[in-house]
Amino acid sequence: MTVNEREDFGPSSNTVMNDLQRLPSGDIHPAYAKAALAVRGLTLTSLALRHNRHSSYFRVALKAPFPGAMRILARAIRLRPHQGWPSLFDERDRTIKARPRARSTAKLCTNGHRRSHSVPS
Repeated sequence: MTVNEREDFGPSSNTVMNDLQRLPSGDIHPAYAKAALAVRGLTLTSLALRHNRHSSYFRVALKAPFPGAMRILARAIRLRPHQGWPSLFDERDRTIKARPRARSTAKLCTNGHRRSHSVPS
């Protein structure tokens, strides 16, 4: 089998893969990331141990935004961070800053101080 025949079996690692399983946010599905690691002979735990992290480091990162772990995971599955998680990284693979939280609408006492929780006697 020649090199050209081998490349016909699937997309090369350097191309943007449009057929990835995506979440509604546009991010790759966690199961795809785990499967891509398995193809390379890795697991989330082995990748964590290789990077001197806790064994659950990447498992947690697949469920919540964790840019540092996502960068390592993207490198391991041969994607750019933006290709895997466009909701977390811009086209230059920089972390997208979260929008500032809206101010609370909780009411304060009329004098501007918090209410004390003392029990009336």
